[in-house]
Amino acid sequence: MSSKIEPGRPAWRIVVAATMLTIVAAILRLINLDNGLWFDEIATLVEYVRLPLGDILTRFGNINNHPLYTVLAHLSVKSFGESAWSVRLPAFLFGLAGIPMLYGLGAAVASRREALLASALLAVSYHHIWFSQNARGYSALAFWTILSTLCLVRGIERRDRRWWTGYAMATALGVYTHLTMVFVTAGQALAAGWLLWATKKPAREWRAALLGFAVAGVLSLALLAPLLPGVFSSVAARPPRQSIVGSPSWAIAEAIRGLRSAFGGVGVVITGALALLGFASYVRARPFVAALMILPAIAAAAGTLALGTAVRPRFFFFLIGFLTLLVVRGAMATGERLMQSRAMSSASVGATVGTMVACLVIMVSASSLGPDYELPKQDFEGPIRFVAQARGSFEPVATAGLANFVYDAYYKQSWTPLHSARDLDALARHERVWVIYFFPEYLQIEAPDLMRALGDRCEPQARFAGTVGNGDVFVCAVPPGGP
Repeated sequence: MSSKIEPGRPAWRIVVAATMLTIVAAILRLINLDNGLWFDEIATLVEYVRLPLGDILTRFGNINNHPLYTVLAHLSVKSFGESAWSVRLPAFLFGLAGIPMLYGLGAAVASRREALLASALLAVSYHHIWFSQNARGYSALAFWTILSTLCLVRGIERRDRRWWTGYAMATALGVYTHLTMVFVTAGQALAAGWLLWATKKPAREWRAALLGFAVAGVLSLALLAPLLPGVFSSVAARPPRQSIVGSPSWAIAEAIRGLRSAFGGVGVVITGALALLGFASYVRARPFVAALMILPAIAAAAGTLALGTAVRPRFFFFLIGFLTLLVVRGAMATGERLMQSRAMSSASVGATVGTMVACLVIMVSASSLGPDYELPKQDFEGPIRFVAQARGSFEPVATAGLANFVYDAYYKQSWTPLHSARDLDALARHERVWVIYFFPEYLQIEAPDLMRALGDRCEPQARFAGTVGNGDVFVCAVPPGGP
């Protein structure tokens, strides 16, 4: 499809519409930006952001470190003081920038109408807003994916070295943000190679593409060079999957659960069907663009499985821009098919019906934002207040599993960390013990005896909900005496 402005839609109207969408997106992402941090954000802050800048630039730590994000969050905290919103500020800015950037990509591969509709869907997307308020590198990775794809498409179409330079820079910054960008680049390279070979492009275009990918690789290595020893040791020391958590089947189930939170059960089916229709439409009209959308996902899945690491739905968040484009294209294709079934040949009528279908999806997505604003990602402060009011003067408070780190390193609570059932027995000998924990599936892996003891002896007192999947925080109490 052409990216030219449609008749009756002057350029200034496009600019105004895109600007308004960005303003709406900013407002939606500013609401509750200062809500309490969840576990991954706390780990990022405590283990990386608080380090001196020299250490951040030279110490990788482990794969939970997103280097570019850590640098930007460190600078934000130094500039504005430490708070939830200052740690999340880079994620907010990258998420916001993703709205106009997706419009640019949409206008390059489809029509401006589709580009605006896709940007609108991304602006009100539950998941994009969630990750734009998450102090991690995922909204940045999504931004670099969209930008690199735009530069790649333009570089091949217009044979302009400036677009290839932009591609190399976007790719390198993406790799510096999150190593998953390597898989994105691999998928893009496969798609570009296939196009150049299938269309029998001349040697000069092959050279331009190879140079673009080569410069991207060199820049990526240059940025990561001080961190490479830590990267290699972290990958080599990766723990094997120990349970269903992190398995492909678990990841798929979690992804479906997350989609249901945004669209509902029926909405997931309809949105999925639209995305498939959209992909089929791209395969027919612009197979290169379809390849750019699907091959990075395949490369990321294959790479993750080959490395044997845990599979997390968030590792595929970089696809969100592609998914919105696919859903909108599917809506437009639906409009075209409906008109064909009624023997109506008017393209404008089909486009209007398709736009209405896309707008309906946008409204359904926007209607799901309530819980995102009503609840924190994880409520760690609620248990502090609850236990302070409920426990007796001499009754001890203990934490288990990952809660040990959260309440000690971040909240500075002088509570007793539990590592085994024996620790619980010793503490509960004479007094009732209050225990706080979350992510019981991980506690089951790390300390199964402690998890069994809590399940058998710890009487539930309160449960604090959040928007993180299975991230509710539990408070229970163990009566005094032995098991």
